[in-house]
Amino acid sequence: MRRTLPGRRLRRLGLTFSALAGSAVLLAACGSDDDGGAATAAAGTTAASATCTPAHRFDTVEPGKLTIAVAPALPYVQIDGDELIGVDGAVVSAIAERECLELELQRFPGSAGALPAMESGRADIVTGGWYRTPERLASKTLGVTEPVYFDFTAFVAKEPVDRLDQLDGETVAIGSGQLWTEQIERVLGRDAVKLFQSTAEVFQDVADGRAKAGVMGSGEAGYYVQQKPAARLVVTPAAPDPSFPSSEAINGVTLLHDKANSALTTALDEDIAALREDGTVQSALDRYGLRAPINFSGQR
Repeated sequence: MRRTLPGRRLRRLGLTFSALAGSAVLLAACGSDDDGGAATAAAGTTAASATCTPAHRFDTVEPGKLTIAVAPALPYVQIDGDELIGVDGAVVSAIAERECLELELQRFPGSAGALPAMESGRADIVTGGWYRTPERLASKTLGVTEPVYFDFTAFVAKEPVDRLDQLDGETVAIGSGQLWTEQIERVLGRDAVKLFQSTAEVFQDVADGRAKAGVMGSGEAGYYVQQKPAARLVVTPAAPDPSFPSSEAINGVTLLHDKANSALTTALDEDIAALREDGTVQSALDRYGLRAPINFSGQR
């Protein structure tokens, strides 16, 4: 785990979700950290606004502000100047606006630093594509919202591929440290697997024709295909296959927070439901390339 690096303090008041929606941004798996440091920013309507009535009442780390620990990972979330972007970023910004709160953003070099910031009481929410897992649901301290949207294992290739047995005798590119590495090696053999340090490298290897397909999360896949249309690659959800257990999982993406703050849990769940209903979540998914129906519904 890397420590939080010092950085500049940013503040912007009155940033609305419509302004965020107007900025073209990304959505993938590990966004760049421009200054490599920790930063704070403010967004959303101010708590002091006489025309703003919050949808809920709950305590926050700093009154009038919603403090977010950000693990930059597009297409999920990133800090761009003084704006919070990505799918999670768009949703959290909309929540802050509904609750008449400013956003205080704390940037961390990775997820290992962001989660302890929330657990130690320095942030209200940690965001960055976090899955709603049985282990987190069973935690005595970690609050887990209802799913904002859903992520799943996908293939990226020049032609649709949805099963490993379609790649017998071919080369498959994947990122190192993934849950599915050993699963793929068991089915196709170690010699068939090429490991890369980043999703961008996986994508490029497939685009250049050196690998027949790449395996990655649907969020990353959708983002890279959208950003590189000239590569003419397609994203296909992995078909459920017992020999490839990762293909069977559909993962809800959640906002993690302090479980003891039950009023915050209620507010987040109800805000998420409202933003799913009014099209905010679907709009963010579309904007960042997560266009498979499963990404919104969680149903195959």
